[in-house]
Amino acid sequence: MSIYSDLSVIPESADDLKSIVTTAKMMRLKILGVPWSLVREPTCSEGVLLLPRHAVKASTRREARKGLDNAPKEALVVVEALETDAARYAAVNKRVDVLRIPPDKPGLVDRSTARLFRERGWGLVELSLSEVKRNLEALRPLAIAARRAVAYSIPFTVVSDARDYMDLWHPRAAAALLEVVGVPWKEALSALTTYPLSSIMRRSSFKKVLRSCLAPRTGATS
Repeated sequence: MSIYSDLSVIPESADDLKSIVTTAKMMRLKILGVPWSLVREPTCSEGVLLLPRHAVKASTRREARKGLDNAPKEALVVVEALETDAARYAAVNKRVDVLRIPPDKPGLVDRSTARLFRERGWGLVELSLSEVKRNLEALRPLAIAARRAVAYSIPFTVVSDARDYMDLWHPRAAAALLEVVGVPWKEALSALTTYPLSSIMRRSSFKKVLRSCLAPRTGATS
């Protein structure tokens, strides 16, 4: 069974989150990253694992380090690197689960990122699909970043940044988009399944709740 993930949804309210979870379940999404302000610990909701997410935007390693000082222990820690200095720091810091690449910086997905991830032992690059629906020109930098990730053997994922259920991407649609822009189908599927899952399964608390979400419900009838 494929475990599909969307590591970034950004609902503004609990009601928006509830509608996103219901729709995500219909789309076979099993893992959602949710702002820590809405979810304070890994939670199973309707068979979907909700991961609290702490995101830091930084241009320098000093800014990144300062943002990490407030990272909750039970959160998925994401650094959105606005410049090379922050990207390099995020790629080596063991508190960082995900390195997010802004749309205008596809060149940050490079040989150095690949090397630093290998030396640290793990790493995941995150790319957002949020602008593609609004502006097709946003597809070009996304395609460049995704193809560079494949070329340098860097694990990567794509996220919806959905504010409500209408913004969600079906995982197969997201994979198909990646294939259209030149990512091999196997890699495109891995970006929605294997790669984000590997990053999550490093954390024992995430792993435990995910297993309970995936476990068959007792007393279920066919």
